[in-house]
Amino acid sequence: MERNASYELEMIDELPDTATNSPLEDQLRRIQYDPERHAPRWGRIGRYGGPSHAAAAGSAANILRKRHGDTPDVEGWRFETRRIEEGTATGLFAQYNPERIIPGEREKNVERYEEFKQSQREAAQRRAEKKAAASRETVDA
Repeated sequence: MERNASYELEMIDELPDTATNSPLEDQLRRIQYDPERHAPRWGRIGRYGGPSHAAAAGSAANILRKRHGDTPDVEGWRFETRRIEEGTATGLFAQYNPERIIPGEREKNVERYEEFKQSQREAAQRRAEKKAAASRETVDA
């Protein structure tokens, strides 16, 4: 299965002072640090092509929502996906509105996100243990 994804924000004035490992996070910082890119404007931060473009874009949007909050009340972010290029690709869009942020919501979200990451690690551990047990049963049989 071929995956074709690109991450870009079409208007660029300067790069943010901090670098991250994620091209999506870099795009978010570029939006956040430039008030001209704030709501009501939307920035297309990703383009997903290939056979599973809608699923890939949706997954990226869900990860960003987990990280930055499900509502703009947490950190000011909204994330949406839309089909683009006559349905052959899906765009990932972000909107930043700092006026929507409610004090204390970010801290609550950090706790929820850490709990989510821990549950993901535990689920991965259970899958690995189950796979190892199945492998041992196959060898013993």
